[in-house]
Amino acid sequence: KKMKSLIRVFLPFFFFTILSASGVLAKDNFVKATLYMLDGKKMECYINTPFSHYPKRFVIKKSLNDSKQTLKPKEIDYMVLTKENKKHLFKFSKFHTIFKKGTKITDDRILLLALVTCPNYTTFLNANEYSFNKKGDVILERTGYEFRYYFLQKKENEYPMDLSFFLTYQKSKVPQKRKNELLELVKGDKSFTDFVKSNNVITVDILDAYFDSICE
Repeated sequence: KKMKSLIRVFLPFFFFTILSASGVLAKDNFVKATLYMLDGKKMECYINTPFSHYPKRFVIKKSLNDSKQTLKPKEIDYMVLTKENKKHLFKFSKFHTIFKKGTKITDDRILLLALVTCPNYTTFLNANEYSFNKKGDVILERTGYEFRYYFLQKKENEYPMDLSFFLTYQKSKVPQKRKNELLELVKGDKSFTDFVKSNNVITVDILDAYFDSICE
């Protein structure tokens, strides 16, 4: 009987402790964000993470002590998320992709993470889900091979291109047909054209090294 009495006394306290801890953990999932809307407006808030590359909605707070709200992403152009003083730019965008009959621009926008920004190019990474570690780095949750998630946008182009159609495995050659499709998309850029023509094998690492060289 004494044990049952102790259980009755401490059980409510136990559940309160668990709920309080859950609230703290949930709060830690919110990352500081600046949202830039398509209409030119800007919003400061906190966004709950993780989120997918094709989110139907975001859970946000105006401050960490405020109540949760939902926000549809259709009006967002891009957003800058900050954690541990590290800033990460995410862009909503349609993109060029390859079909049997050539290139096509997708109907829907997906959320891409900016990787390298050069004077003439920006490269992006894509993931099924984005989250953050304690150091403020973005964690990319993916399925499949890394080269399927690499995007490139030329400054004067409205949308980035999905480069998975021409990036290869470590020792695989790029098919000439794919090279020609890429060369058409970056036509007019001698440096990039020469780079593509001079490399039979183009992996993510080789492409990263090229952009590092032209962005210095």
